[in-house]
Amino acid sequence: MRRAWRRYWESPVAQVVTDIDMEVVSRLFEHYRQYDRAVAALGTAMFVTVSPNQVKANPALDAVLKLDTAILRLENELGKTPMARARLGIAVGEAVMTAAELNRIAKESDARDDDEDTKLRQEFEPD
Repeated sequence: MRRAWRRYWESPVAQVVTDIDMEVVSRLFEHYRQYDRAVAALGTAMFVTVSPNQVKANPALDAVLKLDTAILRLENELGKTPMARARLGIAVGEAVMTAAELNRIAKESDARDDDEDTKLRQEFEPD
């Protein structure tokens, strides 16, 4: 589990995680831990005998399936699947493009302001 935790934090995906996301990240890794325990409890016994004439699904199987669904949902939210990373990359790319566009606009505005300042100085400065 520590290896998975370290791999996650060393990945580029973790760069977008902020303090507010920590509960989600922690929940994901807690689900991983619970999943591992449920799989160990399940072993190879998919069904258990509850009485001489009654067999039912191992309760650990239900836990495994529910945790698997919760894990996949959180992995998608945190960019841990190829598709989620692609969506995240598009969003990050758009944000970068927007920031670049804003920087370009700001530079153009500064250049116009500088030109106007120069014209005003020339107009009002004594010869």
